Amino acid sequence: MAHFPKKIGRKKAIIIAALLSLPVIPLWAFSSGVWTIGLGAFLMQLMVQGAWGVVPSYLTELVPANTRAVLPGFVYQLGNLLASVNATLQAYIAESNDHNYGLAMAVVAGTVAIVIAVLVSFGRDTRGKVLSGEIKSSGAKVHTNA
Repeated sequence: MAHFPKKIGRKKAIIIAALLSLPVIPLWAFSSGVWTIGLGAFLMQLMVQGAWGVVPSYLTELVPANTRAVLPGFVYQLGNLLASVNATLQAYIAESNDHNYGLAMAVVAGTVAIVIAVLVSFGRDTRGKVLSGEIKSSGAKVHTNA
């Protein structure tokens, strides 16, 4: 699975995995049998890892060398801040819909998948990018290779 993003590019890998999670949502959120719940959970986790597992590398490739140590981590933590409302949001959706937590999970997961696919589609393609650059620090040039 790790070769897939390298082959097609991280941007495309994130978008494809996020969009492929959409048809898996009904199996994941609305199944009632042990095997179908297990299959749905496995497939959903495969898509989640395929999309979100690539995000840190993609963020690192998007930013210039002199902000590479700070900006991806900041953006990642900003995402955690946004995700912190997830449990409360899902509980609210479920309680508003006759305690249907499957629906709440489906709505949130589907929305997030679409949002991440749309946001990443506006980003640059970083396939084949070499992570190196020159950073000027106190007058001296320092060459970095990441």
